Order: sequence, then structure tokens, then C-alpha cells
Amino acid sequence: MEDNYENLLDRGREKIKDLDAIEKDRFEIPDVETYQEGKTTILGNFLTIAKKFNREPEHLLKFLSDKLGTSGKRKGDKASFKGNFSKRQLNKRVEEYANNYVFCFECGSPDTRFVKIEGVKMLKCDACGARNSISSITK
Repeated sequence: MEDNYENLLDRGREKIKDLDAIEKDRFEIPDVETYQEGKTTILGNFLTIAKKFNREPEHLLKFLSDKLGTSGKRKGDKASFKGNFSKRQLNKRVEEYANNYVFCFECGSPDTRFVKIEGVKMLKCDACGARNSISSITK
């Protein structure tokens, strides 16, 4: 009986894909589209990124401005930052934002939202129900 159970378990594991792979297939952090206009860096797909993360564009703009150490402005679907920043630098900051403000700290799901509980801003996961306090952005 035990041997039968082990065989069934092995067969089941072979048929089920890795759950992390499924989650990553479902959600990917968008690659930034940037270009320079003089001494300004333009993030062309800024609003697309904010929508993909299901976050307010102003929150993402505030985070990026703080991490880049410069001022940022939203212009329609785009954002501009004073200074010359590489695509690599911006991708790194967008990924940092996702890790801090999008992905669940417990299960890694991107299905999260901001909630306020007793005056404390929290990241609540709709997938597993976990709640974690999040740090505020200083700028």
C-alpha cells in the first residue's frame, strides 16, 4: 500500500508544474522604455507599469524620484526625471518597487493592495490573506 502511494505521489509531482513558474508566467515586471531629452530621462511606459502593478501612479513616481535622488514629473502616460539615468538603473528601481510594494511578503503573489489598519499602511495579499506594514516614501 505504501509503495502504491509513493508511486502515485511521484506521478502527481511529474504532472504538476512548479507553482513558482506558474506565478511568474502569470505576472512579469514590465521592462522600462526610456529615452533622453537633454538632461532629462523620460520613462515612456510609466503609466503601463503603474497599471500592471495596480498602484497609484503618484506612489510609483514618488518612489522612483526618491530612489533616483531627483525630481520627477508625470506627463500623461510618461514620467520625466531630471538627470541622465540608464535603462538598467530604472529597471532596477522598478523591480525594487515591485519587491517592496507589489509582491506578497509571504507567498510572493502580485495580488496585493494597500490597506490602512489602525492608521498603519499595510500591504494585504488577496491570495493568502497575509498583511505586512510597509515603509513610507520619504519625499
